[in-house]
Amino acid sequence: MCGISLSPWSTPLVITCCCLITRYVEVDEDNGTELFYYFVESEAGGENAPFLLWLTGGDHCSVLSGLAFEIGPFKFVVEPYNGTIPSLEINPNSWTKVAHILFVDSPAGAGFSFSKQPKGYHVGEVSTSLQLHDFLIKWIRDHP
Repeated sequence: MCGISLSPWSTPLVITCCCLITRYVEVDEDNGTELFYYFVESEAGGENAPFLLWLTGGDHCSVLSGLAFEIGPFKFVVEPYNGTIPSLEINPNSWTKVAHILFVDSPAGAGFSFSKQPKGYHVGEVSTSLQLHDFLIKWIRDHP
């Protein structure tokens, strides 16, 4: 188990509840399209913890909203904006207490996912499904 240090934030916060990994996976070599993900290990640990895939609906919507506002291990403190960097706190209701969660910015153009060629951003139901399928095959292969 590893921790997450978020010391650049206004209030230092070290989260030792889980391990968070972020990376890119190439899903379209011709266009240089890569999908970005956050993987958060279950606080319960072990191979027996359930595995969840989290996607956010709508084009260009980042899964960061699910990670930081809904089910992730930390959340933004909701308070009136005071001109400073937002504060973070531990999310006592995080789904990571019982499950591993893979948050994927999909399709290309959503969140931090990108394409080096404009054609890689021409997405629809079929191309988005193919990108996500390719992503999952590669991700599972690299994380047995």
